[in-house]
Amino acid sequence: MTPLRTTSPQNTWVTIDLNIDYSIQFPADSYQGKGYTLYQGKGNTSGTPTNVSDIPTSINRKDQQANLYATFCNPNAYPCRLIQYGQALASPLPKSVPYLNSKGESSLLDHTIGFTKGGNLIGILYYTNDPTLTLLPYRGQLYLLSNSSGSFEFAGRAIFSETTKQELFDILSTLSPK
Repeated sequence: MTPLRTTSPQNTWVTIDLNIDYSIQFPADSYQGKGYTLYQGKGNTSGTPTNVSDIPTSINRKDQQANLYATFCNPNAYPCRLIQYGQALASPLPKSVPYLNSKGESSLLDHTIGFTKGGNLIGILYYTNDPTLTLLPYRGQLYLLSNSSGSFEFAGRAIFSETTKQELFDILSTLSPK
């Protein structure tokens, strides 16, 4: 059974947009970050955008012991055009999800923690401890309930250490639907 944490705001933390559907908070004394930004540039006289790119979400611990990245660049677009979500999870939710470890081998994210709002599951982090890594051994993938599809869809990646694991869970416990 997946451990669950109820989400709630932290009054003294910085709030940013995680993606189009959610905001998130982090403590400014030990973390820095920027929310996603969609640029709607007018472009040149022919209507072609000039030097326009979208900015993905990133939250980084100042000592680089934890990082959370959400929204991501479309690999087929230049400049960056943000993708809000990736692949949807199967229903019922799987106990683990595959990922490529640091050696490029197929492995599993086999630990989970869920995040609820008003008694409803809104997010789930699948994570694992990759024994081939020493500095930041934990890898995770965040899946959020998408407003448009009603499914849990890939929303971002997390890398973190043993000492910052609970901090990252605390940050994810501030997820709030917009």
